[in-house]
Order: sequence, then structure tokens, then C-alpha cells
Amino acid sequence: MPVKPTLPRDFFFVKVTAALGFTGKALNLIKDKGMSKNSIFLFLFLLMPVLGIGQILIGINGGFNMSVPLANSNTNPYHDASLSINQNSYLVSVFVKRRIPHKVVNLGYAAEYCKTGLTGHQSKGGLGGGTNYNYNFTLHFLNLMVKPEFVFGSKWKFIINSGAYFGILLHVHTTGNWTTYGPNPVTSGVIIENTNNYFQYLNFGFLGGIGTEYPVTDRIIINLEADYMFGITNIAKGSLSSEFFNLLNGQLTVGVAYKFNWIKRNDKEKKKIDWYEG
Repeated sequence: MPVKPTLPRDFFFVKVTAALGFTGKALNLIKDKGMSKNSIFLFLFLLMPVLGIGQILIGINGGFNMSVPLANSNTNPYHDASLSINQNSYLVSVFVKRRIPHKVVNLGYAAEYCKTGLTGHQSKGGLGGGTNYNYNFTLHFLNLMVKPEFVFGSKWKFIINSGAYFGILLHVHTTGNWTTYGPNPVTSGVIIENTNNYFQYLNFGFLGGIGTEYPVTDRIIINLEADYMFGITNIAKGSLSSEFFNLLNGQLTVGVAYKFNWIKRNDKEKKKIDWYEG
């Protein structure tokens, strides 16, 4: 008689311990970057309501991100940098959305990667002499979004997005040059840095927009969204500017999702929860 294979008694203990170890390392890394563990736990707590009864959409979006600088005034010409956009980029995101039949207000969550290129011009010194800096910054962001959504329609749905986001600055690459002015001799050099000396690691803002969803099969849904993200916290460090600076991001994305029906097993009205058949 064949013997049913079994796992060692400590198999699950080892796996759980390893998972907790990796989680702890990840949280410590985030803390080193200036973001508290509480921020991550808050985002995970806000994610919990999406895992309830109803339809769950899990998918991926891709598209284009266009940035506009907000409120960089260059008040102090001998310290504050003038910042402008020199590069927009693609974006990619993964999302989870909850759909409750016959309910207008639903929840959506997303984790998004995008990058932005900035040009900066800064003078440090005074009338007698100092240094002029010309920067090119490439900023890589991970944005965690909480999106209450107002959903209208039956099969073809129209959506109004709202919500907030936590922005995490993953990496900054800086190039450029510097030149002294004033008493001779005048000197100059180049700037190549992979460390972040100029921007905050964490920022916060609000978002809004519109979108649409359509089921091409009973499980596959395509979507199109046009959103904006409005940053309200200062992302420039004092070494770059003493004035407020953030970004207004306009985003256009298209994506695909797979639909799950999460209902109680004893629910005899399963088909009523399926928007494709309803």
C-alpha cells in the first residue's frame, strides 16, 4: 500500500520564521529610508476592507506620467534652486479593487512605480563670490494609493476616482556641473551622485480622476483611467530649497484585471453577484 508523503514537523515553522525574517529586514530598510513602520502598517490596515464579500479585481496597469512642478518660488536667489521638469516617463502599477453589486461607493488600492526628471539651477554664495550648480535629477517613486471609487453602470462601468497616496522615493540619480564665480582662479567640476542629498524620502498627497471598465469575458476586465496626483508635502530638502516644492502628476493608463467572486459557500444567489451575467 503506497505511503502518503508527509512534510517534516518543522517545515511550516521554518517557512514562517524565514518569512518573518525577510519582512523584518524590509521594514528596517524602509525605516532607514525615513519612512516609519507605522506608515506601512497603516496602509495594510486600510487594505483589509477590500478582502470582504463581493467581487475582487486584481490587475495591472501601464501608461504615461506627466509631471508639473508646484510652487517652487526661488525666494532666496543665493540659496534656493529653481526647479523644472525635463523628463516625463512611463508608469506601471498593480491594483486590487472591490466591487459590491448595486453599491456606488467601492474601494480600490494600488502600488505604482514611476519616475520624473528635474533640472535645477542653484547659486550658493553672495555678491562677492560663490558657486553656481546645474543639476539633472532622476527621481524614482513608489506610490501607495488608497482610492475610494464611485462606480456607476451595470456591465460597462463609469468610475470617479478619489483618495490619497503615500509616495516613497526609492532612488535619486544626480548629474550636472558646478562653477565658481568671484575672485580668481575660477574653478569648475562635474557632479555624478547616486546618494540622495536633496529630496525627502516620504511625501503625501491627494488624487482624483475618472475611468471605465468593461468585461471582455466573464473573468477578464479591461480598464482605462485618467487621474491626477497632487502633492501637498515639501519634497525638497533644505540643502536644495527652503521653499515648498512638490509635483502635480497627470496620468493616463490602460490595464487588465482578473475577477474573483468572494462569497460565502452557502450563498445560493452566487450568480447575482456576477456583473457579467447580471
